[in-house]
Amino acid sequence: MKKLSYYSLVALMSMSSFAWANDLSATIEANNNKYIALFNEGKAEQLSQMFTEDALYLNDGFALIQGRKDIAKQLKLEMSAGPATITLKTVEQSVTIERQQRSVFGKSP
Repeated sequence: MKKLSYYSLVALMSMSSFAWANDLSATIEANNNKYIALFNEGKAEQLSQMFTEDALYLNDGFALIQGRKDIAKQLKLEMSAGPATITLKTVEQSVTIERQQRSVFGKSP
């Protein structure tokens, strides 16, 4: 009986972990889509609200930015460089970290 209970617990934990991972993936995908839409629409202030007050932001070719207020300024600077669209690709997920690759594509005038 103890073996059956143990296996039932493991199966239940596996199922709940799977459901949790699916919820996490769906949440990340929804936030990625929101980020992409706000960036592509040039809405730096609204986009900066997706960051915490003390967030760190690093984009290739720029210095490390800290804090939502300065991130908003940096996003405005990036957006002022001309029309661009971005894509986000989640490359790794865990409880504590999400790594993404970000690509920015300029549009021809």
